[in-house]
Amino acid sequence: ERGAGKAKAKGEAAKQELSVIVPTYNETENIRPLCERLFKAMKEAELTCELLFVDDESEGSDETQKIVKALEEEGFAVRIHCRKKTEGR
Repeated sequence: ERGAGKAKAKGEAAKQELSVIVPTYNETENIRPLCERLFKAMKEAELTCELLFVDDESEGSDETQKIVKALEEEGFAVRIHCRKKTEGR
């Protein structure tokens, strides 16, 4: 199993024990290493988690979205929320 938050079998939902919100701003180089280390630690601790990346439309925002989508396709329990510049202000 690649991601510690991945369901064990089709139709069998994994219990989410932890949701981690990760704000991103010019962090494209750090997303994959963070994800891999966090999911490895969760697996070793026999916990499951999901990561919710919050993108603040920084430079490289499109790349951030591509990286998170690729991680999701690889089986990691990740999602992304893309904030508009005026959202939350």
